[in-house]
Amino acid sequence: MIKQALPFVGPAVAFVAVAASWVASSVDLVPRILLADVALIALAAGVILTATRRGGTGSKVLSPWLASGALLGAAAIGPPTFALWIALAALAFAASGTLSSPRGRPRLRSRLGLVAGAGFVNAVFLWVFLLGSHRPVDPTEFQSKALRVHTLLADVPLHDVWMVRLRGGEDRTMQDVRTLFMQGFTEPETTALVGVAAFRMLLGRVFGWDSEECDEPASSYAHHLSDADRERSLHEPGDHGFVYTFQDEALVEIVNCTVHAFVAMALEPTEGGYILYWAVYVKRNSWITPYYMALIDPFRRLIVYPSIIERVEKRWHDNVGHEENRDRAIGLREE
Repeated sequence: MIKQALPFVGPAVAFVAVAASWVASSVDLVPRILLADVALIALAAGVILTATRRGGTGSKVLSPWLASGALLGAAAIGPPTFALWIALAALAFAASGTLSSPRGRPRLRSRLGLVAGAGFVNAVFLWVFLLGSHRPVDPTEFQSKALRVHTLLADVPLHDVWMVRLRGGEDRTMQDVRTLFMQGFTEPETTALVGVAAFRMLLGRVFGWDSEECDEPASSYAHHLSDADRERSLHEPGDHGFVYTFQDEALVEIVNCTVHAFVAMALEPTEGGYILYWAVYVKRNSWITPYYMALIDPFRRLIVYPSIIERVEKRWHDNVGHEENRDRAIGLREE
């Protein structure tokens, strides 16, 4: 009885998760292409399992493992609340595959290989479609802007440049962007981003990369600012890692035992919103710097920055919408 019912449990749990996420207030946190991906995987696997329930063991044996792996790959992309439900659906498919598969370790190893392969392929597929618009851009446009960072960091190599499109809002300044970052984000992080952050913290503790001894105040580029820069800055240089915050430009400094890095942000108004340039500079401060950057670049470019940019875009949109609704309400009361 359980063996016959299990093929229906995986699709059922997956569709419940998709439906709940689709109608939830936080639906924007889960891109709809991700939900469609999960639904198609569950539907295809469910149809195959149902059609072959009384014969044709080949596809019946393989389909639950492939579905389980693909769903785990999708779970790694979505936020944890979504990932939990998809992981449950993946486990249901794996259980169905276990009951319908021949016994033996060689079989188990091959099935786990299918799970890992399917998870990797689906995760890459989703990264391409979900995060493909968030990639480093040609730095030429950023370098052509009249910004203080070009002269201040003349001796620091530019690593890459990203561009964030912020829709809506009027009379915005870098102070709005700074406030957004200082307030943090209420949205849950993706499972992959949480995993990368935890792995980096573990490496930092093991190798002592985050030791306070490496963060010497004398090395801060805040000491390179002119008196005019200090008067222009909206906040005290060095406050919360910000070297300076101008009306349209800001510079954040990060120092540890591996790198002396900077994130320069420039806000430019456009039709219907703003463009936020996000430029990363990396200064070598030890022999490990190039090897460390080579290690983290794939994670930084594929997971960390695209995830941060998506959250920045959403938080900006939410703040702009909230303020517009507030102004509209005030206008109605005044009338």
